[in-house]
Amino acid sequence: MGYAVYDTDSEAKRLIATDTAVREALIRLLGEETYSPDGTYQTAYVASQVFQDKQLLAALNGIVHPAVRRDVELWAARETMRTHRPVFLESAILFESGFDSLCHRIVLITAPEEIRLSRVMRRDQTDIDKVRARIHAQMNDTELSRRADLTIVNDGSQTIEQLCQYITLHL
Repeated sequence: MGYAVYDTDSEAKRLIATDTAVREALIRLLGEETYSPDGTYQTAYVASQVFQDKQLLAALNGIVHPAVRRDVELWAARETMRTHRPVFLESAILFESGFDSLCHRIVLITAPEEIRLSRVMRRDQTDIDKVRARIHAQMNDTELSRRADLTIVNDGSQTIEQLCQYITLHL
């Protein structure tokens, strides 16, 4: 529909790859193995460390989330001035990151766990146990629905256009 969307996952990956302060803090936290010799972020290594240790995950989030927040605030101001239209923030961990405080309205788009598992495995080319660990590290759907202004189940029974129209009508 032409709205600007900030994808926090993609932008966090960009900042992890390009922001020197983020890189240095992550290396201090998790060691030199966090980046390969050519500078590539080692997602599998980091995930194996932080999803086994809640304190490490919190420390990683304490590095990445503030960098993303600064970036999204600058982006939103720039896009709003440029387009004079609302902007959207996409985040799997909106409440855990505190990014909900940046939002005027919150739409939860969810799907049954089996569908989410399949979609993420296909998208990330990863196995079911790793995807389950990520999902279970996030807030559950009951709590998310309680906090959202609108909840939509995206189980594949509606087109993107239908979902967008529903959101537009209900917000």
